Amino acid sequence: MLAFGLHAGFEGARRMMDRLNLITRAVSLGDADSLIYHPASLTRARKSIHKDAHLADGVGEDLMRLSVSLEDDGDLIADLRQALDLQVGS
Repeated sequence: MLAFGLHAGFEGARRMMDRLNLITRAVSLGDADSLIYHPASLTRARKSIHKDAHLADGVGEDLMRLSVSLEDDGDLIADLRQALDLQVGS
């Protein structure tokens, strides 16, 4: 399990997740597949949680959580690279 932030912020994180092919978008990180989670997307979808509450807890709009599983590490790296290429060019 790892967590990282993107300089491109909230919208950059959403664009990166849309470009992933192998890694699955998830709201829970317990599975046999590699999964990625963008907490701020869920927070914005749920009107009951104000984004400032998460920021106070150290969960910024750029935070990504990735749970790596059984797939080939080269395939996972390639998927992340192609998804992040959009961030570099943005």
